[in-house]
Amino acid sequence: MNNRISIHIANKDRSSELAVLLSSLLRQTFQDFDVVILDDGSGTPVSNFHFIQKLLTQLKIEGHGVHTERQQYSYGVCKARNLLLEIDPWKENKYVLRLDDDVWLEPDYIQRLFDIAESDENIGIVSGITPLLGTPQQSIDTKKFNTYFCNEIVFDDGGNIVRYGDDCGLLYTDSKIVIAHQFRSCALIKRSVLDDNKIRYELGLTNVGFREEAFLSLRIAWAGMKCIVDTGAIAWHCPASSGGCRNNDYQLCVNIDNEHFVKWSKKMFKEKGSPEGFK
Repeated sequence: MNNRISIHIANKDRSSELAVLLSSLLRQTFQDFDVVILDDGSGTPVSNFHFIQKLLTQLKIEGHGVHTERQQYSYGVCKARNLLLEIDPWKENKYVLRLDDDVWLEPDYIQRLFDIAESDENIGIVSGITPLLGTPQQSIDTKKFNTYFCNEIVFDDGGNIVRYGDDCGLLYTDSKIVIAHQFRSCALIKRSVLDDNKIRYELGLTNVGFREEAFLSLRIAWAGMKCIVDTGAIAWHCPASSGGCRNNDYQLCVNIDNEHFVKWSKKMFKEKGSPEGFK
């Protein structure tokens, strides 16, 4: 298995945002990657957009493998990401970088994550942070938050989650590499961790995939691997006016997913105890 990265992107009705993301991939300081895109039932197929095809052609010219597939009907974010693992032609690549379709990566984003992942064989997943682009930012002083800062999941003795948080939308003053309980959306994963432990994204969630990141993080933690966050690795979130959400009744799906997550995590806690490094 080589040290190359397969970049997985599930896209739905976000052609402009996808173009922004692809443009940022061309500017990365780390360029040893291939790109796999799943069009998850977009109203207008990604292949119909000339500017997307121009960017994909440029990626090919610069030595990257590019593979795209389209589903006629929307699968939902979890199933789409699961399918990306299956259709990826480059399964010999050591890493999978799962990217949301509405982010712009700072030029050093992939290099930062790769260097951290390579530094310790017990690291299973590495992510940066995803502050909102184009909105007022309040930087958090990294010297003032605890090791787990906002990416914390805390269980009580009965396996109930008593505290849960994430850093979505926050920006930090500098780079701090920390052990976290859960990653933020744009994460680099060692493929062997997923394959050896039979970890997939299909976790019984609705097609909006709420709590999917926490599910996956806990699965990896219970497999004995570490989750790392670099607060200096920034993937700017570009809030989209359309696309992404796979269901009109979003709040109902969120409630269903959250209830499932609470029950599942309590069951796993009773079977396996608290993951190593968790409070």
